[in-house]
Amino acid sequence: MKKMTENSEINENNGNDASGGNNKSVESADSAQKPTVWVPTYARLIEVAEADVDVWGHANNVCYVHWMQDVAVAHSAAIGWSAQRYLDYGAIWVVRRHTIEYRQSAYRGEKILAQTWIAEMKNVTCLRRYRFLRLPNDVDASNFNGFMENADDFPKSAILATAETLWGFVSTGTPRPARVAPELREAFEKTVVQGGVRFPKLR
Repeated sequence: MKKMTENSEINENNGNDASGGNNKSVESADSAQKPTVWVPTYARLIEVAEADVDVWGHANNVCYVHWMQDVAVAHSAAIGWSAQRYLDYGAIWVVRRHTIEYRQSAYRGEKILAQTWIAEMKNVTCLRRYRFLRLPNDVDASNFNGFMENADDFPKSAILATAETLWGFVSTGTPRPARVAPELREAFEKTVVQGGVRFPKLR
């Protein structure tokens, strides 16, 4: 998760903060009086299924688009914005652009950790970033779903792909852009996460 302070900007460097990915907060007299506020990183476990692979046994590149959407929807639901809530509100997110950088191949039966977080929220758009990591076969990944306390605590060699999606917020009644509601912005940008899933160190 990325720590936030009031009126500060997030330094994005492939999902790592300026301190090199160390997510520990520095305690002070002031911070001790307030809860730590984070931009939460949400994670979901994926297993490469038979239907995901091509004739070479690699996970098909198109699968990453499906995984991006799945983890984004799960993240939104986890902070209280399910598909039904968007419909009740009268506006939904639609994809305007996907960008994916493939670094390594994933193979049938492998465990992949999909991470996602909000990099930027504007009036009618949202930039969401993703990172896909290969997990060792001997890691117990049964509970690898949820908000992460140590989102950057993985070796670079584990990264399979990085990606981002530019989402547009549009009215369900018309194709016109809709302004992001303050409560939606707050839920995504300043969720106070306590007791998040502590993932095993893989270094």
